[in-house]
Amino acid sequence: MRLDVAVHQTVLVGVLKPDGHLMEKAARLVNWQRAVLARDRNQRPFRPVFLWADEAHQFLTRFDALYQTQVRDSLGCTVFITQNLANFQSVLAGRGGKEAADALIACLSTKIFHANGHPETNRWAEQLFGNDSVYQQTYGTSMSDTGSTTSSISSAPAELPVIRAREFTMLKAGGMQNDGVTEAIVFKTGRTWKHTGSNYLTVKFSTNSAPEEAL
Repeated sequence: MRLDVAVHQTVLVGVLKPDGHLMEKAARLVNWQRAVLARDRNQRPFRPVFLWADEAHQFLTRFDALYQTQVRDSLGCTVFITQNLANFQSVLAGRGGKEAADALIACLSTKIFHANGHPETNRWAEQLFGNDSVYQQTYGTSMSDTGSTTSSISSAPAELPVIRAREFTMLKAGGMQNDGVTEAIVFKTGRTWKHTGSNYLTVKFSTNSAPEEAL
């Protein structure tokens, strides 16, 4: 079954509710999600399904978080694409709106961050990747009354971000100035990436090439 809902062709129905926009497209999506969760798991073949939502904040309801907590058993995969955290938070505005947005995002175990100029989103991403324990060295020089100098080196443990918030503002975003190359930083819950030995993976691809020709 395919549910294809174009945002620019869908009109607002009903009224604004505390839990977001009650829109025709959102109502269709909720019905589809309920149908996915209600599928008979004993039926064969029991095929996987996916939900792909560009400009996902246009479709959000508070049912999404509940759906995400259960859909794995129904062989469902979800891809939500949006520009920043504020989009989710604004749509789910009202009592507990921020918590509802956080709950939904936490259920999406793979997160891909592209170039972003939204400070809150970038700080949130920095916290998501966490900190590394490192030793920072401090160099010092002192001079005695006789004019001789003494140098010293000391080190102390420190906690530094694995990925700093500012790094998300400097990722390549395609276009002629980047030769069509777009960069992203990927996070997946419970995954240590072979190429970095850490919980992040920096990837790049060409927007000028077919998928098999990507960098």
